[in-house]
Amino acid sequence: MTLAGSLVVPGIAAAAEPQGAVNALALARAALDRGDLDAARPALATAVAEGLFELALAERAEARATDLARAAALAPEGHWLRPAAAGVALLDQEKSKEAVVKLREAVAVKGSDKRLQKLLGDALRAQEDNAGALAAYNAAIALDPAYTAALLSVGELKRAAGDFTAAYNAYNHAVDDQGRPGAALLGRAAARLYLGDEEGAFADLTKAADAAPAGVERYRALMSFVYAQTYLRQLPQGLDRAEQAVAMWQNLGRPDMAAAACNAAGRVLLETGSSGPALEWYDRGWAIVQGSTMKTEERPIWQVRQLHGAARVAALRREVRKAQALADEAKIVMDSDPANAEHYKWIYPYLMGYLRYQDKRYSEAIEWLLQSETDRAYIQFLIADSYARDKQRENARLWFTKALASSSGLDPEAAIVRPLASAWLTKNPAGS
Repeated sequence: MTLAGSLVVPGIAAAAEPQGAVNALALARAALDRGDLDAARPALATAVAEGLFELALAERAEARATDLARAAALAPEGHWLRPAAAGVALLDQEKSKEAVVKLREAVAVKGSDKRLQKLLGDALRAQEDNAGALAAYNAAIALDPAYTAALLSVGELKRAAGDFTAAYNAYNHAVDDQGRPGAALLGRAAARLYLGDEEGAFADLTKAADAAPAGVERYRALMSFVYAQTYLRQLPQGLDRAEQAVAMWQNLGRPDMAAAACNAAGRVLLETGSSGPALEWYDRGWAIVQGSTMKTEERPIWQVRQLHGAARVAALRREVRKAQALADEAKIVMDSDPANAEHYKWIYPYLMGYLRYQDKRYSEAIEWLLQSETDRAYIQFLIADSYARDKQRENARLWFTKALASSSGLDPEAAIVRPLASAWLTKNPAGS
């Protein structure tokens, strides 16, 4: 298997920063030195505005919004920075349509700026214009073939489209000679795994885990081992990495994240047929929360997750009454926790649909699952398999196709669903 190639768009050459800007700043400094403030101010204000814009790109929330506004206010009329700052602010407000308009204005003035091309790509992607986003990202890469952020975005788009060879190439270009960033290694590992290069995938995961500092980045790398072994149906291999993740979060004083690691391990064990060990992990997660200093009002969601997991374990074991009793208990806790009502809106129908699915009441399962988050791969799989078992092959094919398309990452849902959806679609080709 050859995994190589260039991502640079032919015909787009990198443009040098206009020398006039450099000269203008030098002249402004000279004017400042001789006390000519009126002559110094415009170029200096522009330089400060551009610096604030770049600083804003490295910030979040209120600090980001404040510096974007300050940058726009300092920039002169007609400067690219004004629409650029407005576009980023609109994108942060999830107003992607308006953001695209502003960022196109900025790119029209300064198309030689790779960051503007990348930001335009982000806005187009938020509008689900993946073709437009890819063109913008490739334009950024043409300006700087080693532009990591754009390469990662291309990798994500190609991976989501199921083009794992192209995704590998993008991630491979994004990795520097020191194996950074970790996100590129994890992306490359996912592409390798789904292309059948298991050895290469685990080599990348090892590099990512060894290099990552304690925290979210290391957690993602460690749990990716678990998900890769889930995909290969080789559990309990890999669970030592889940143990490392739990220990890391406990050492960092994060019982919530330690519980999350337990729940993730429980979930993949349950959905690959190991109900006993799965329940042990779910119970362990809740025990960590109970034994912690977590605030009382922060605990209900973790109790719900334990009950949700235990109910699904009981359902898998065909313990129908016990499963429903646990689901009823979970609903009581959900109703007492309005702070997480949005989360419960999808996990309760998911639970009820799961219970009906395991009880072979497939039409009822579908009704419940369609009330959940149907863009999730595992929900799509449950709907698909319910249709299949209810002898509705065309509906089953539609939802299995959706499930497979949604299963392109290295995460618990993809690891569980991808082999199952792929197997069904292979056995039941269109027109059969």
